[in-house]
Amino acid sequence: MMQRGPMQGLAALLLAALVVVPDTARAANGTADASGVGSPETHSSDVSKPGAGQAGAPMVALGGHFHLQTLDGQPTSESSFPDRWQLIYFGFTFCPDTCPTVLNQMTAALKDLGALAERIQPLFITIDPERDTADQLRAYLKHFDARIVGLRGSPQETDAAAAAYRVFVKVQRSATDSEHYSIEHSSFLFLMKPDGSFARLLQAEGGGHQLADQLRSLVQ
Repeated sequence: MMQRGPMQGLAALLLAALVVVPDTARAANGTADASGVGSPETHSSDVSKPGAGQAGAPMVALGGHFHLQTLDGQPTSESSFPDRWQLIYFGFTFCPDTCPTVLNQMTAALKDLGALAERIQPLFITIDPERDTADQLRAYLKHFDARIVGLRGSPQETDAAAAAYRVFVKVQRSATDSEHYSIEHSSFLFLMKPDGSFARLLQAEGGGHQLADQLRSLVQ
């Protein structure tokens, strides 16, 4: 398994556009559009919008093609869920804090949304294909809403999906224990429109009800 660091070939602007959240950290409140630029903070992230309301504000394209598999091995892409909004989170099952927090908030939001949730397809894409086997993901996702679809791929497919969404991923291995490692990663929910275009970055730390309110205001 190759070591994976920051996505190769990304410009500094794109790396700056998403906040790196260590696997022990938790994201702060807020939303951002494609012009949002995050500033790293200790155990948190803050999203601002430089140039908001000004002509020519920098825009960063997020989202794109991915080719992954469901936990039963079915090929899946961004076009596998026609007519549905996609709520996408990149994480991994060995994440001790941030990922389960976000998935719990997603679970609460889906329940709060009631019938509107049927218009949304929540996806959990692992960034740790080495340890996150289909069985591992299946057991992990049983703790959250059953509508959350787990997706995984080869290291190359995983890297390509993360790059399309500008997700920062850095594997940190010990020099003396290569089997146990941590992963730093940016932690956002990506809301994609039914036509596949980017809608909004969301952060779930405000709680499931706040996330549901944000989704209610966006999902048409």
